[in-house]
Amino acid sequence: MFGADNAVVDQIYVVTTIVVAIVYCIYLGRIKEDAIKNENGSIPDSGIHTDIGDKGGDK
Repeated sequence: MFGADNAVVDQIYVVTTIVVAIVYCIYLGRIKEDAIKNENGSIPDSGIHTDIGDKGGDK
């Protein structure tokens, strides 16, 4: 009785696999773009930005 509806589970598995593959391809493409930019001498963007400026010092 519970094994009769395997077609829906199979479809969910196929769709999930396709979505994960597409997302992973996009991720790999962005890594490749960053690697190419770094080879050209640009500074890599770590995603961490610090704002070091005057914080009430002598003016």
